[in-house]
Amino acid sequence: MKLIHIEILEGLGDDQTSPGMLTIAAELRKLPGATVIVRHWNQWQDAANALRALPATTLRSVIGYSNGASEVTQIAAENIPIDLLISLDPTIWLACAALHGNVKQAICFHNVNPASSFPPVGHASLTTAPDFKGTLRTVDTWDMHINVDTDPAIQGAVILAERQLAQGS
Repeated sequence: MKLIHIEILEGLGDDQTSPGMLTIAAELRKLPGATVIVRHWNQWQDAANALRALPATTLRSVIGYSNGASEVTQIAAENIPIDLLISLDPTIWLACAALHGNVKQAICFHNVNPASSFPPVGHASLTTAPDFKGTLRTVDTWDMHINVDTDPAIQGAVILAERQLAQGS
C-alpha cells in the first residue's frame, strides 16, 4: 500500500457546520499509510502548499464540502498532481476552477434539490478543461445542503473511493 496524503476542507462555519467531514477524517485515518489533515475552507492555500511539498511517490487527495468543495478546485488549479478530488455540494457563491490534466479522478456530489437551503448555497457543478484526461463522476443528491456531509451514503462513497485509491484499485 502506498502512502496517501488527504487534505479535507470544511464548509463555511468550519467544525460547527461540517461535522460529517470530521467523521470522514476519522475513518480515513484508519487507512494504512494515510495522513489526513482537516482545514477550514479558507485555508486552501495551506493545503496546496502541503500537497506541493510531498514526495512524488505519495498519493494526493483533496476532499471539500460546500465552500471547501469549491476551494478544492482552486488547489487543483495550482497544477499540483491530484490523484483524487472529491467535492461535496460546492457552492454557487465561490467560483469552481475547471479541472485540468493534473487531476486523475474527480467525484462531485451535486445537489439538485432546489429547496435544499435558504439562501441558496451549494448546487455548483465541476467542469473540465480540454486537457483533462481523467474521470469525472457526478452523483446527484437531494439532501438538504446542511446534511450532505453527514449523509451516510455519501460518507460511505467517499471512504470507499479513498480506500480504493490507497489500495491501487
